[in-house]
Amino acid sequence: MLYHLKGRVEEVFNNAIVIDCSGIGFYISTTNKFNDIDIGKEIKLFISENIKEDSFDLYGFTDLFEKEWFDLLVTISGVGPKAALSILSMMSPSDLVLAILNNDEKAISQAPGIGKKTAQRIIIELKDKVGNVNSNAVSNYIINKNTDSVNGNSINEAMNALIVLGYTSQEINNVLREIDTSNMSAEEIVKNALKKM
Repeated sequence: MLYHLKGRVEEVFNNAIVIDCSGIGFYISTTNKFNDIDIGKEIKLFISENIKEDSFDLYGFTDLFEKEWFDLLVTISGVGPKAALSILSMMSPSDLVLAILNNDEKAISQAPGIGKKTAQRIIIELKDKVGNVNSNAVSNYIINKNTDSVNGNSINEAMNALIVLGYTSQEINNVLREIDTSNMSAEEIVKNALKKM
């Protein structure tokens, strides 16, 4: 089983690249973020394998968080590797988590090839798994977002970050009662809450 590949970019295709690893060229399907990568660049990709009778396909991701969400997406009926890459090309894993937490099927269905019913299935089937994924990236994403929003949005963003980190709604509500969140950004709320967890 391949965990990651590190090598030089040999060729670039639409949503795929070839990496040369010690003279062996690996064709790896990717999200669209690699469509403009420079040939000759050294990169490291975390790999998800899709092995069938007549094929052995590799999918590459810049970090484990993105790979984990790809692996989760392809477990859903009607979401194959191409559809999962389409979703992750359209939105970051962090945005996907927030869409799932907020039941935002419209955001997910904007990805090419993803209809309303598939988006609803993704939300239903993955909502209970959100807290089980290694979610530091989600927390960092939410914390580092522009925090000029009104305080209500900051609280919602902070709560979502804490839920993703594995805390229950009850734990979060208990801690937030102890914090004066007025005029706090999402980042400040999360930092203060984590000190009390």
